[in-house]
Amino acid sequence: MSLLFHKGTLLKYAHRILIQQTENVQAARQIRFTDVQETVDMDPILKDYIKKGIDVEKAGLKVDVKCKTELGISNKFDENPDLKTAFKG
Repeated sequence: MSLLFHKGTLLKYAHRILIQQTENVQAARQIRFTDVQETVDMDPILKDYIKKGIDVEKAGLKVDVKCKTELGISNKFDENPDLKTAFKG
């Protein structure tokens, strides 16, 4: 179970509980839980993160993301036109 913040990189807190899912995820961060009691125990912290996430959206803040090539991710369709044709078919 987890709570996802689409612009989690903009939420800086001392709690340091936001996790980057994979190395290529640029903006989103999540808080992971192992059981329901954990969410109950973290109630004030979670409410604070949610409030700050809402504040980020209301402020219209944007995350500066790198393009795919800067991350070393290639477009397999560009590399293999037959794959693109098969995918669209």
